[in-house]
Amino acid sequence: NKSFDTILNEKDLDLDDFSELIELIKESHVLKVFLEEMIFLLHEKIPGYSSSQESISLHVLSAWNTLIHSTMSNRISYNQNTKLLFETLLYQMREVI
Repeated sequence: NKSFDTILNEKDLDLDDFSELIELIKESHVLKVFLEEMIFLLHEKIPGYSSSQESISLHVLSAWNTLIHSTMSNRISYNQNTKLLFETLLYQMREVI
């Protein structure tokens, strides 16, 4: 959830804010679990889905969902570098906003 808040609210995305997380997800199985958790958190941000006051536009949610699934697919299909995939995902998510 902190990741979403940082992506949404920070003017400039600083990878140092994610350094601990990036270190943790170097293992591909950890990346998969993290991405699955991100998808779960996306569902909680759908307007009217939960009692959360904080919601994100459906356009952003849809784009982020696509990016997350693409990241998972690239890791599985092409065995791309986990750290690079995550960093790319963060920047792509930020560009959607």
